[in-house]
Amino acid sequence: DLRSSVLKICSFLEKELSEEDINTVVRQATFQNMKSDPRANYENIAKNEIGTRNTEGAFLRKGTIGDWKHHLTLEQNERFDRIFYSNMKNIPLKFIWDINEE
Repeated sequence: DLRSSVLKICSFLEKELSEEDINTVVRQATFQNMKSDPRANYENIAKNEIGTRNTEGAFLRKGTIGDWKHHLTLEQNERFDRIFYSNMKNIPLKFIWDINEE
């Protein structure tokens, strides 16, 4: 629920927003709006500013939790897992990698 996430962030930052401002943030933070907004989408930078970078594929894809793992080789996935778990083992956060996880 995007709206409740925005409200949680506001609470964490101790920032009060008007209903209109909250609605604007929610509207701008939708996946479709971020995909089409050049300020939020790396593709625009890759094509227009970097120029020489391979721009095959899409920077913002489906918006599905953990989908990035489907774009890596088995070796890349294993390497990511080793580095991630090594660096995050003492962080008391639970990351959801699959939409079916709780």
